[in-house]
Amino acid sequence: PQREDGGDAAVRRRAGFAAVFALGVGLAVSPVTVRNAVVGGDLVLVTSSGGMNLYAGNNPSATGTFRVPSIFPQFLADDPWEQRAIYQQAAEQVEGRSLRASEVSRFWRNAALDWIRQEPAAWGRLMLRKLRLSVNAFEPWNIRTVTLTREFSWVLSLPLLGFGTLAPLAFTGLVWSARAWRRLFPLHVALAATWAVLLGFFVLARYRLPAVPVLAIFAAFAVLHAVDAGRAGRWRRVAAMALCTAVAALVVNVRFVGEDLSVAYYNLGNRYKATSDWQPALDAYGEAIRRNPAYLSAHNNRALVYEATGVHREEAIAAWRHVLEVGRARGLARYVERAERHLAALGASP
Repeated sequence: PQREDGGDAAVRRRAGFAAVFALGVGLAVSPVTVRNAVVGGDLVLVTSSGGMNLYAGNNPSATGTFRVPSIFPQFLADDPWEQRAIYQQAAEQVEGRSLRASEVSRFWRNAALDWIRQEPAAWGRLMLRKLRLSVNAFEPWNIRTVTLTREFSWVLSLPLLGFGTLAPLAFTGLVWSARAWRRLFPLHVALAATWAVLLGFFVLARYRLPAVPVLAIFAAFAVLHAVDAGRAGRWRRVAAMALCTAVAALVVNVRFVGEDLSVAYYNLGNRYKATSDWQPALDAYGEAIRRNPAYLSAHNNRALVYEATGVHREEAIAAWRHVLEVGRARGLARYVERAERHLAALGASP
């Protein structure tokens, strides 16, 4: 009876913790849900982009990290608002009616699930690629890249501990702490939740970031356990841990994807443009175009900056004519209208 009472108390205690946790989540989420219902007229729990993100990570042209699906113009990669608009337009065209945000999300969620059901082998290969990307030292990005940011940050230029070092040590720590899995179960759940997002959607460094503090705990355990084993003279264990770490380091640090910095330089140009630093903006857009000559958004914004300087009229006219030519060739009415309007303002013929 005493054990049963103790068991009942433990169950009540866990239930109480679960109730408090659920209440906390509800208090954090409910204002967003209410705001979505009032402002958007749609019952959306937090965000309506889940379906689009699921499709972006699971479609015939998916690469494992962020990429605009091949059915859409690739120049949309730098503009999330245009991405959302074209997702909605495509869904409404298929459905033949206007759709609420939640319905657009549901449409693309179903499209992703349909592709997975129809192409299980291709999806399996994609999942393996995502898994490899998720444990690789390379930091996949879609907004800012460490490679370019390092040029502007003395902190990032320091020889800091990176994922390529942390992950192998953490893997060794996970292996050698396996016997204590019951006590470490919350840490395992945290890692599993992070990897569920990475594999379910797509791999980005900022999506992987929540796992880093947990990986640091397991990496520290590996180092301390190896030190203790060495002090106790258990050199076979030390050697085994070193071998495990070395194999993991080989897997993690083998680079198998390239890095296209054109979007990074485009984003840098936008930052300079916002602060009216015209020459650095032109340099950044020029570098983006050098790396990706078909980057229409970079051509567009470089034309805007040429015009804004007031001293590069001929360059602005040439840039807008290029935007006009490409816009017509690709059937992009927005760019055609914009280029014609700016050429007229500059007193130049199309």
